[in-house]
Amino acid sequence: MTPTAQAAIDRHRRFHERIAQKAAELELRKPPPPAAPDPDPPSPETDLFKQWMDQWNSHPTRTGWFSISEEIQPSFPSIALIVRIVCQYYNVPKNGLLSARRTANLVRPRQVGMYLAKEFTKRSLPEIGRRFGGRDHTTVLHAVRVIGLRKETDPDLAAEIEMLRTEIRVAT
Repeated sequence: MTPTAQAAIDRHRRFHERIAQKAAELELRKPPPPAAPDPDPPSPETDLFKQWMDQWNSHPTRTGWFSISEEIQPSFPSIALIVRIVCQYYNVPKNGLLSARRTANLVRPRQVGMYLAKEFTKRSLPEIGRRFGGRDHTTVLHAVRVIGLRKETDPDLAAEIEMLRTEIRVAT
């Protein structure tokens, strides 16, 4: 055998010896196997923490481990409630308010309704537009801007909006 081949065999043998040595070291560092399960686990009657957690999670106001009770969660009025209150206040039919008609007796109540829906709900402009007869989000944006500017210059409109706000707060 040539000296070069013998050197390669020796290197190969040392390499495998080092691998075996590392494997033996890792075997010594391996954690012990898990203990067998307790043959006599505590009964639910004696496990007070488990009882407390079961009561906590089964409480009617609980939706998860860390949820807030319904008593302190803020409630937002629905768009349907706002539409109903605006229709009652301005004495217009709901189907008229949600229709495509653009008569003066419908436009102002519709714009006020959109303005209040944006103010009171967490809904997006497209969602409000859909709820007001399938309108585009830009229509809702225009209504919010127009009513916001007009209520600053028109005290009658400001009073109407304040009356509607009060009715909406009372209804929720």
